[in-house]
Amino acid sequence: MGEAIGQTLPAMSTPPDEPTRRLPPTQGPPTQGPPAQGPPPRVREREYVAAEDDGAWLAELRDQIRSLKTAVILLGVLSVLALALAAWALLSDKNDNSTSQSNGNGASAARVSQLEDRVNTLESKVGDKASKSAVADLRAEQKDLASRVTKLESSAGQQTDTASKQSVDQISQDVQDLSKRVDDVERQQQQQANASPTP
Repeated sequence: MGEAIGQTLPAMSTPPDEPTRRLPPTQGPPTQGPPAQGPPPRVREREYVAAEDDGAWLAELRDQIRSLKTAVILLGVLSVLALALAAWALLSDKNDNSTSQSNGNGASAARVSQLEDRVNTLESKVGDKASKSAVADLRAEQKDLASRVTKLESSAGQQTDTASKQSVDQISQDVQDLSKRVDDVERQQQQQANASPTP
């Protein structure tokens, strides 16, 4: 029920030395006769004495704060050392670059001449490119060829259909002629077998 509301109820504690038990009723069920006489029920309540505040938790808290201060100081020192190391590396790299350029250790003359040759080659290739009119003429020729190919395909398809129908008709005629010839040959063999005397 406590979880459905979204809150958790604290765990109930029981005294460690005595289990929970039912308390006897102070009054019995109402009866029609005279009330029952007897000694009153014995109820005993426990009293717990709060633990004395000896200040141990305060000493432990102070000790934890002291160790946290130490950790923060150590992290601060490490970060300052890392920052100093990075600055030193950056400054020494700048010094190396400035001295190399002043000494003339940049690009060599051979490398510069190679780059000039590449630039000249690329410029000549750009000069040889096709003009817009040449590209337009080529596209027009390509479209013309495509239309001619589609026309040829359609006419070849019609001729193929007509030719294939004629060849099928011719083949079926040849098969019929062949079957007639086979029948004629079989009849002749039977007539010869019937006409020849049997010994």
